[in-house]
Amino acid sequence: MAFVGRLHPVGMVFSAILMSMFYIGGELAQSRLGLPKALTGVFQGLLLFTLLACDTLVAYRIRWTSRVPRPVAVKGAL
Repeated sequence: MAFVGRLHPVGMVFSAILMSMFYIGGELAQSRLGLPKALTGVFQGLLLFTLLACDTLVAYRIRWTSRVPRPVAVKGAL
């Protein structure tokens, strides 16, 4: 919950509520719709993986560059 809540006390409360909704909703879907119990874990895993990917992309700022080589300047040339 601390990772999802970004180490903020209020964020941790909201992330705990969100995860509990996933858990309770998964049990409800299992009983009413006949979905597998593992589906709840998949949703929680997707949430955590998405947050981790966003943190990684923001921290490292992955940039796409072209593969065309830049011309090299020669000293003394005009």
